[in-house]
Amino acid sequence: MSPPVDALLSVQGAVKSFGGVRAVDGCTFDVAKGSTTGLIGPNGSGKTTTFNLITGLERPEEGEIYFEGQPLVGKRPHQITRSGLGRTFQTTRVFPDMTVVENMMVAAPEDNFDDSADRAIELLALVGLIELREEFGGNLSYGQNKLVEIARVHMRPHRMVMLDEPFAGVNRTLAEQLVDYIEKMHARGVTYLIIDHEMKLVMRLCQRILVLDQGKLLVEGLPEVVQNDPAVLSAYFGQE
Repeated sequence: MSPPVDALLSVQGAVKSFGGVRAVDGCTFDVAKGSTTGLIGPNGSGKTTTFNLITGLERPEEGEIYFEGQPLVGKRPHQITRSGLGRTFQTTRVFPDMTVVENMMVAAPEDNFDDSADRAIELLALVGLIELREEFGGNLSYGQNKLVEIARVHMRPHRMVMLDEPFAGVNRTLAEQLVDYIEKMHARGVTYLIIDHEMKLVMRLCQRILVLDQGKLLVEGLPEVVQNDPAVLSAYFGQE
């Protein structure tokens, strides 16, 4: 099956099992170019495994995944990254003995390294960390390291960025800086797929919400519709 013409990312019938448990069970959804889409669901619903399937860290047993119409299944993570699809992880991966700028430069494109220092400074200014550019990663707060990591993923000109729990462990002030940064980068043309449990922020940022439950797509739609859907309230919020 071919991906829809207007889909930047298309996941079609993805299946992934661990032992006797199907973490992802026939999951199918599309992410439109230029959108900010939320991927939510209760713990264990398959959200991060879905991210891992898309980015090549895991391989689906069944199904197809397309980015810009090109198949991703079988490609290695670095090949997917170089194709224009970036991601972050739940746990921060900032180098503690490197400065903030040096941490940014780790992700610089090999073929455009000379211009990357300016890019790093620009992104740090956008995310509100320019004054900490010479500080070591190990001296930053957890929330500040989150901001560094999310700024760093944009060192490459990704057309789509997938954020896994960007607001987890981040205080309200830094969360607002992060929201502002995502909105600015979205305005520059970056498409986002975001996993998070901070529902108010997800509903505020995203134009469309996907809800997973037990590895399957349960509901999809506008934030104001999804958050009042009885199936979502039952599966995600534990309400009948």
